[in-house]
Amino acid sequence: MVMKKSILLSTTLLTLISLTSCNNKTYYHDLKKLTNYMHTVVFDDYKEDLAPTHIEPIPGMPSCSTISNNNYFARNLDYYYSEIPSFIVKMKASKKRFASIGLTYNINITEDDVVVIERNKNNNANVINIIPNRMVDGINENGVACCLNTCSLEDLPGGTIIGTNPGKPRLYAFSVCRYVLDHAKSAKHATELLENMDIYLIGNEKSNLHYMISDKEETYVVETFDNQLVCKKKDNDERIMTNYYLNLTDEQIKGTYEEGYTGDMSLPNYAHGVERYNCLKSRYSSLTNVDAIRNALKEIRFSNMYPAREEMPTEPINATEDYSQTQIHNHDYEGWEELYLGTRMVLENHRRDLGLMYDTWITTHSVIYDLDNKKADVIIQEDYSRSFEVTFDDFDIKQVDLI
Repeated sequence: MVMKKSILLSTTLLTLISLTSCNNKTYYHDLKKLTNYMHTVVFDDYKEDLAPTHIEPIPGMPSCSTISNNNYFARNLDYYYSEIPSFIVKMKASKKRFASIGLTYNINITEDDVVVIERNKNNNANVINIIPNRMVDGINENGVACCLNTCSLEDLPGGTIIGTNPGKPRLYAFSVCRYVLDHAKSAKHATELLENMDIYLIGNEKSNLHYMISDKEETYVVETFDNQLVCKKKDNDERIMTNYYLNLTDEQIKGTYEEGYTGDMSLPNYAHGVERYNCLKSRYSSLTNVDAIRNALKEIRFSNMYPAREEMPTEPINATEDYSQTQIHNHDYEGWEELYLGTRMVLENHRRDLGLMYDTWITTHSVIYDLDNKKADVIIQEDYSRSFEVTFDDFDIKQVDLI
């Protein structure tokens, strides 16, 4: 009788433990520190938060660069230097989504939070759940790669604030990469999916977003302006995206200029990243392997393109003098090396307005996705002495010494 009671008690206890586990389901595991401020984590599932109603605005104007060439899809993410960790994320396949690997930007989780999460996963599942919902780039098991870059709301005031498709399921602009990685069978399929969503910004962001989506066959640049979604297929030598709109019509470009401007309207006003775009375009035909692409990304890393100032300018740099945007529009510069000085003028004024020095920014990660072999080559915070090869197989990550 004592044995039966013991067995019954054990069964009851196991049932209670099982129920408790269900109520505190842990979606993630293998949370590890890879380097300072870069972690890795595996998700078996996640709680979707693709249409939030409130979120902290993304400050400033990150200076990201993206290129798609042959079987490679690569980007630099330039952002504030921060001790807030970023994450390399593997999402396992399920009936609801495809498997994927990708990266986040430094979201609102501190190093201390990560330590607590590692110690007590169940109680902090909601804290870490923001990670998979805010991917900035990645590749899924179908070889579909996607990334987001910022573009200025100054070009088209209002941007996509209300939404692109009222009445359709809502999709927050910073969750587009997650949605594409989860569901897209091809780059074209990704655009079809997005055309059936209502993509929006909360309303307090300082930047709009645009996206590059590629597979081995096609590349599309997806942009939102005037509350419309515009998806355009890009020719091979146009598969480059930095931080200004690429899908504007001539009339929309004309509308971005100050009244009375009569120059060459080939670029929108306040265009960011013109010099990085031209640098990549001038080298496009040679960017056909990982080493060549890695070297190009290194060349246009933030600290190289926009070196730190010794002091913050107290007055705006006069846009009518040397290195002005008007000169850029009139093609008064030859080559991207000179052109970058003009864009730097715009960026320096932007930094002055924000009260930030250049050395507060860094290329937080460079990544090259292999669309054929479905893996990633990651460089963290401009440390070009090593890279990390990330594959789908058991989320294997291998460090490779480059020098």
